[in-house]
Amino acid sequence: MPQNIREIKFGDKDFPKILKEIPSPPKLIRVWSKDGGLPNLGSRDPSGSREPRFLSIVGTRRCSAYGEEILRKLIADLTPYGFGTVSGMAIGIDTIVAKASLENKIPTIAVLGSGLGREAFYPPRNWRLAEEIVERGGAIISEYENDFKATLWTFPQRNRVISGLSPATLVVEAPEKSGALITARFALEQNRDVLAIPGSVFGSNSAGTNKLIKEGAGLVTSADD
Repeated sequence: MPQNIREIKFGDKDFPKILKEIPSPPKLIRVWSKDGGLPNLGSRDPSGSREPRFLSIVGTRRCSAYGEEILRKLIADLTPYGFGTVSGMAIGIDTIVAKASLENKIPTIAVLGSGLGREAFYPPRNWRLAEEIVERGGAIISEYENDFKATLWTFPQRNRVISGLSPATLVVEAPEKSGALITARFALEQNRDVLAIPGSVFGSNSAGTNKLIKEGAGLVTSADD
C-alpha cells in the first residue's frame, strides 16, 4: 500500500473548489501524493493567481504517431503558462500526458477508475509511472476504497472527475465511440470548455475529435489556442 494516502471529504477545506461545482461530485477523494494534497500551481502561474490551473487531456488508448507527436509538442509548449495536467492513467493518450508532463516538469494528476492500493491499481503496467508522478510532485487520486478493483462502470464515472478538476478538457484523438467523448460530454454538463485537436478526415482516430469541432468545440493546433 502506498504511503501518504489522504482522504479528503467534500466538506473539508482542502477538497478542490472546482470539483465541488460539478453535478454529482464525489463525496470524498483519496489522494496519493507527497503531502497528501494536490499540486499547488500558484507559484508557477505568471499572472500571480493563487488558484491552481489545470488542463484535462484525454484521448484514445490506441493513439497514432500523429497524436503522440502533437500532444508532446503541446505539453512542452504549455510549460511557460504555468498549467498542470489532468488525465486518467489509461494506456495511450493518458500515459503520454503523464510522461510528457514529467519530462517538462509540469505537475500532473492522474484520476483512477480503481483504488490506490497496489493490488487494485489499474492499469498495473503503469504502477511505476504512478510512483514517479508522486515522487515528482504530482498526485494520483481516486474516489474508491484503496482495495477496490476497477469495473466497466467506474471508468465512465471517473471521467466526470477528470473533467471536473479543470476549466477545460482537451480531446487529442478519439474514434466516434471513444470513452474520451464521455469525458467531453461531462465537461459540457459541467459548463466547462471542450477543446479538440483536428485530424485526417480519413482516419478513424480523428472521427470523434473532428465531430466535436463540427459541434462547436474549440479547435486546438498549438498552445497559443
